[in-house]
Amino acid sequence: KIQVSSETADLITAAGKAHWLFQRVDDIGDRGGSQTYWVEPQTSGQDAKHNHAMVDQLTASIRATNNKSMEGFSDGSKYLIGWNTDILEKLLKRLIAYRKDRNIVKEPLESFMDSLPPEGLIVRQEILHLIELPKFDTNRAKTDPSSIQLGSEVESQLRKFVSTIASLYHDNPFHNFKHASNVCTNINKLLNGITDQGIHQRTSDPLTSFAVVFSALIHDVDHVGVTNPILMKEKPRIAAMYNHQSCAEQNSVDL
Repeated sequence: KIQVSSETADLITAAGKAHWLFQRVDDIGDRGGSQTYWVEPQTSGQDAKHNHAMVDQLTASIRATNNKSMEGFSDGSKYLIGWNTDILEKLLKRLIAYRKDRNIVKEPLESFMDSLPPEGLIVRQEILHLIELPKFDTNRAKTDPSSIQLGSEVESQLRKFVSTIASLYHDNPFHNFKHASNVCTNINKLLNGITDQGIHQRTSDPLTSFAVVFSALIHDVDHVGVTNPILMKEKPRIAAMYNHQSCAEQNSVDL
């Protein structure tokens, strides 16, 4: 893996190899604020989707967040991190309680890996236009979610994970962590407020609820505060990576 400057990255982009470039997000302060990039040759922009560079970026961000604890966040961000962690904890307890009532055991890792989409796809190519939501069986939901104990280790990991998500948001006027927290809170309130029995039966499945709320929390990760047309002009590497379609959204999902 080779590290290059922003100027060299522009030359690589001009040569039609923008999909080889991956923006470094770790320890930029230690480099005097200079943005650098990893270069990893790929056969195509699609092949660049499933690679170690994205994992390296996220791993570095998690390590940095773990090391600095909560010191690098403002009081407002600390409050929002705690708020969102509490929402996800409650949803996790609902999920665990419902799985317990249905006698669902943890699936082996191999089974999960087999269900993943094939490699070489960008995010838009993994999207299904119609998802059949599972029905929530109220008759089998007997366990009180508040009786579930996640344990201090899980609670600590979840808080660190939410802190990492917060650290991946930029200080934009609108597309920031506060905005994501507002969307997360409101979608959770919306799901809890549905009274139509037919809709409620579909949206009250704990895994569905968790997925929707989690999606709200991460939906603008790494958003730079501009529209997609402007983003594609200013960041041709990202545009090439995502085939000039929904670049900001696909980047958020990837991270």
